[in-house]
Amino acid sequence: MENKLVLFGAGDIGRKSVEYFGAQRIRFIIDNYKGGQCLAGVPVISYEDFVGTGYKGKIIVSVSKSLFPEIKQQLENDKYTEVEPLRVDVDEWYQPNPHLQNLRDIHKGKRCFIVGNGPSLTFSDLAKLRRNREISFGFNGVYKAFDRTAWRPTYFMAGDRAFIDQHMEKLQNLDSVFIMDAPCPGPGLAGKNFYQFSTEWVHCEGPGGDLNSRYDISGAAYPAFSEDPSRFIYNGGTVAYAALQFAVYMGVSAIYLLGVDLSYSSHNLRLFEAVRTHLADESVSQDHFIENYYEKGDTFFAHDTGRMHMAFAYAEKYSRVHGFRIYNAARGGRLEAFERVDFDSLFAG
Repeated sequence: MENKLVLFGAGDIGRKSVEYFGAQRIRFIIDNYKGGQCLAGVPVISYEDFVGTGYKGKIIVSVSKSLFPEIKQQLENDKYTEVEPLRVDVDEWYQPNPHLQNLRDIHKGKRCFIVGNGPSLTFSDLAKLRRNREISFGFNGVYKAFDRTAWRPTYFMAGDRAFIDQHMEKLQNLDSVFIMDAPCPGPGLAGKNFYQFSTEWVHCEGPGGDLNSRYDISGAAYPAFSEDPSRFIYNGGTVAYAALQFAVYMGVSAIYLLGVDLSYSSHNLRLFEAVRTHLADESVSQDHFIENYYEKGDTFFAHDTGRMHMAFAYAEKYSRVHGFRIYNAARGGRLEAFERVDFDSLFAG
């Protein structure tokens, strides 16, 4: 028992750590907020209960880089001296997902549209995509527009855990391919064409390297663009950035952004601060092309537009040297990273 690992942190990185090390190798996981739970077969205990165990061995802190100093200080204040950051082998940490590998090059040489929910998007735009049978990606609350349009995205993506938890039961009749940063959320979607991807909230320097949080946008490693989404995609502050990486993996050579405006009226925060969710109010209704995108009482992650602009600027540079192009077909908005094109000119007649 004494040779088993003790982890601190029962979040997403903690869960991935259990998969990496194996539940049988972990004695328990300490967490300041989730004591009394169980994570992937490993008991989670509160910090107070941990102190009561009398354990004085090594503790591996399975949290992001931005949180590590705080946890380390907490432990050192109580005389725990063997405190280490999580160290992993990048190739073992992110194994390829064979299911996602089925998406490689399935649209080789084609074009696609990444459809954001910004206020510049119109229902006539969606009708045009449908008439021309365009490959498209749609996100999150776009389903609320389906009572006013026959268009449906080829791929529906969601990366906002708060949204996934609140709205998945409403998507059971959507005839799209689902790509989500979460397990299949319930039996209603079990029969769908469903893919789960991994977001690299952490960065592995290499074998034995420290994990560095992608929330720390000052880090030299940010931003980045995944060459193999079957292993992981990089977080760019918006699920549209995930869609870019998947589109390229699918072999798409020309990507058009539509309704990706980045013109949010709500208060913006750096991403590692924005994990505190905010109650939606009437002021955010103007951020999207449908008025009821957020309803009173919904929660959502604050929009870190600074991070989004950085990520999209990197994607533009990346595209220039990797044989594909990204264009902004939106009318207006604040995204200027990509060459602008007139949406209507993309269609004959």
